[in-house]
Amino acid sequence: MNFKKLWISIGIGYVVFLLFWAFRLWNHFPALMDTMEYVFPEKWFNVESFQKGLLPLWNPYIACGTPHLANFQSAAFYPLFWFWNVSGLNHWFFVLALGHVLLAAAGFPGFFFRRKGFIKKKPGDFFFFPCPGPCSSRETAVLCAIGFSGSAYLTYLWGFPTHLASLAWIPWIFCASRQLLERFSIARWLTLVVFWALQILAGYPIFTFYTLVFWLVFLTVQIGRGRAWLWFLGAWGFVLMITACQWLPFVDFLGYMHREAWGSNLYNLKWSEYLTLLAPDALGVPGTENYRGDYGNFIFGNFYLGWIPLAILICGLWKAKGKLDFWQKGLLFWLFFPLGSHFLFWSFLPDSLLDKLEVSKSSFLFVFCAMTALGLYLNQVFQKRSKKSWIQKNVLVFTVLWILDLILVPFRIVHPVLDPYQNPQVQTFAKKIKQMTGDGRLVSLRAQDQPYSSSVTDYAGSFLESAERLTQNTNVVWGIASAQGHLTTVVDGYQNLTKYLQEGFPYDGRVLDAAGVNLILTPQPLSAFKYRTLEQDWGLDLVQNAGAMPMEWETGQEKVFNSRAESFGGLLNPKIFLENETALDKQADGQIAFLPLVSQREAAAADSPCVAQFSVLASHSKYFVFDQCFAPGWHAWVDGKPSPIFRADGLWMAVGLGDKGPHDVLFQYSPISFRLGLFVTLVALAGFAFFVLRIRLFSKVSAKSGRPFWDGGPG
Repeated sequence: MNFKKLWISIGIGYVVFLLFWAFRLWNHFPALMDTMEYVFPEKWFNVESFQKGLLPLWNPYIACGTPHLANFQSAAFYPLFWFWNVSGLNHWFFVLALGHVLLAAAGFPGFFFRRKGFIKKKPGDFFFFPCPGPCSSRETAVLCAIGFSGSAYLTYLWGFPTHLASLAWIPWIFCASRQLLERFSIARWLTLVVFWALQILAGYPIFTFYTLVFWLVFLTVQIGRGRAWLWFLGAWGFVLMITACQWLPFVDFLGYMHREAWGSNLYNLKWSEYLTLLAPDALGVPGTENYRGDYGNFIFGNFYLGWIPLAILICGLWKAKGKLDFWQKGLLFWLFFPLGSHFLFWSFLPDSLLDKLEVSKSSFLFVFCAMTALGLYLNQVFQKRSKKSWIQKNVLVFTVLWILDLILVPFRIVHPVLDPYQNPQVQTFAKKIKQMTGDGRLVSLRAQDQPYSSSVTDYAGSFLESAERLTQNTNVVWGIASAQGHLTTVVDGYQNLTKYLQEGFPYDGRVLDAAGVNLILTPQPLSAFKYRTLEQDWGLDLVQNAGAMPMEWETGQEKVFNSRAESFGGLLNPKIFLENETALDKQADGQIAFLPLVSQREAAAADSPCVAQFSVLASHSKYFVFDQCFAPGWHAWVDGKPSPIFRADGLWMAVGLGDKGPHDVLFQYSPISFRLGLFVTLVALAGFAFFVLRIRLFSKVSAKSGRPFWDGGPG
């Protein structure tokens, strides 16, 4: 048998397999509610912004307005998503996701990068240099590449392109690091910079954090205290400069955001998750009543690699007899570290630390280390010529079983449903709701004990009903503003509104009025006199709120509270007059909460959500209230003069009007962190272009300067 042709056929077959699933997901979604309610609307806002020629800095459609670019997962500057952003072809959403699966497969064994491009060691040999370790077996590389990209972990991420894109670059980073350790050159150094930059821009910072930690450990084992550290740390510093436009606004956001998941140890895996080592669907289907796992961690808690890889890994660990190599130690550590507070060995660490580290999200490193360790062990087995092992004798059988097992994984855990956003009835209903909502906001409520109607019996039904009812975030696709937001990171203070929406029924207070909610979709009637049912549709009452405030209003009085919570709590009183009084609050230092002045105004498009301009005729008014969330980065000018922005009613913004008469009020969202980050990025890109030009002009000199830093390896 010609094994060379066999491995090439397997590689081509895997590409065909991914193309099949790209076709299968055309006009469909994986049956993952977060994909429909969070991931797709978030990326769709990027699409609409770019097509209008705008940067997606601020999203006015959810959570009474929220920072979008600073949320990091927006991945607005990630180049591989630009095709979708510019084209707006929603069918390509999952094509790009599956493209990153192929990217992860190609990166795991690594292409040997040279100045003139990607070359092959031998004709037909595409997978000859497994970058994480000194393994040169083509067969091993193909198997481990497919095993890594086809694992259940990465398969679940088909519905989370940001996560998948971030993970896909990790093998490339280690590949470039290994290449640079073997022989230094500016070209290889820049290659490492590019891979790191793409990993950061992909938009999942917790993956970046754990990758960085493991990368530093890897380099420590490789070079100890060698001078190569200067080049690697220099590369990381250059990466931070190139990506400053993305991460600097995020770091700024950390100073005033609220993380819903912190405080509950949500992202600590449970022992039951390890049943997935034996079967990808061992815990059932996430989101269903019969699911036995932790739904909050379902995409981070699937360890299935396949029966054959698992058996060989156990065999390799057993034969090591306590002398584990670097990658074997790594796979064991990252297998149990995600347990967090549920593992006895980590009990000495404070729960608050494990909570904020979100340790369950480090489990991707188990998959990476497992496949690397497996590749190294198989390479050692195949290199033995004296006596064939049981693996060598049955290599063809194991290969066939391994590949078949991986092919079946998507059929077991990916359940495609029709894209509800393309349903004509949903589109018609959304258009009607948009007209009824007007310039106000929408709230779509669900019954606490019954999230879906009795007619919903399958995945497709739950997706369709969620889209029909315009549940939180789905409104973004239709350009409808909402007071709700399906977010885990929000502007500090918005959590109070979230809690009210969950527990405030029948909503007699003035909270929804202050939020500008003039239309409520509810399965239960609302009793307050200000609510009037307009009609019933899709099993919902379409309720108009006569008490809703407009996008902006004026008040003649103020009332100062000792804290933001007290200020917001005043809205629970249905008898207060928002039209007459603005509630301000004090900070911890006793000063009234406000945003500092900025004198210089930025030029911005008139239709940008980052700009709002009003003409006010003040007779007795003292404050002008604007119902976007109070967040650093907003600046205001009254009659062309900078004005401080006060926090109004615990969440929104207000400026003082001063004298009576006409006033021009301008609000603009232009965070200094973004402007500074963009400047640093442009300077770094200019430096990058200089280095590339230098390589092109002085390639021969650069090639002669290559020198080794290191001989050896961790395993």
